[in-house]
Amino acid sequence: MRPARTFGLLDVLDEGVEAVAAVGGPFLGLFWLLALPLRLAQAHFLYEAVQLGGEAARHGRYLGELALLQGVLLVPWCWGRAVFVRACRLGLEGQRPGLAALRVGALPFAGLLYLTVLVEALTWATAWTVVALPVCVLLSALAAGAAPFIERPGLLDPLRQLLRHGGRALVLVGLLFVMAWAVIVALVNLHVLFQAGVWLAGAVPGTDPGRWRALLHWRNPRYWLVLLAGALLLVEPYLLGAITVFVHKQRSRSSGEDLRLWLQRLRRSVAA
Repeated sequence: MRPARTFGLLDVLDEGVEAVAAVGGPFLGLFWLLALPLRLAQAHFLYEAVQLGGEAARHGRYLGELALLQGVLLVPWCWGRAVFVRACRLGLEGQRPGLAALRVGALPFAGLLYLTVLVEALTWATAWTVVALPVCVLLSALAAGAAPFIERPGLLDPLRQLLRHGGRALVLVGLLFVMAWAVIVALVNLHVLFQAGVWLAGAVPGTDPGRWRALLHWRNPRYWLVLLAGALLLVEPYLLGAITVFVHKQRSRSSGEDLRLWLQRLRRSVAA
């Protein structure tokens, strides 16, 4: 990484991919393990809500229980995000994440959980507009990137940190568009992968993939919701990595931290 006072979308994307690659399997696997239950619960909730349609009001208790389940699963998902972002940030600072990535701190985690609940409530309240969904996704990722810098307990400091690191809107909007395309590409690839699996299963003697063909048919809405959940799982780490780089660069521009870290990397490369 070269020292620079300004940065653009390509810088954030390139270094975000490098940050995720540097984190490696352990923290990426931990993140997916903790995020998968929530994504599947969200997919199931959406499926049931759409299926019930106008009858949803008569099944408020059932939908409320599904919503409560999502609230419970939100906690480990937030912790997984906090650990992953901390691992990426330690890598950007020239350190090996190791077990230090697990020490996210009670105050930053509480602040992240608070911000996440607010954004999730905003997401469900504005989901009918569709347009607001990408903005909420970006806010949620930005909250994860800004949470490590929450310094005081309270309701205002987490919001202050979120707004403080929300500058350079054009970079954030560009990042959002790139990640949206990445989700579409991941969705198509997962669909092709599942269809190839069904086709290969049909070539095995004595195997009847008929039931799987019905479950993995493009007309099955539950199948597309699961595909969407899988695509989000694949893309989300790269969004978090890019946001971590973005927040790091935002702070470095005002403190000169980027120059110091670049000099440290240069010394290590020369010594090697």
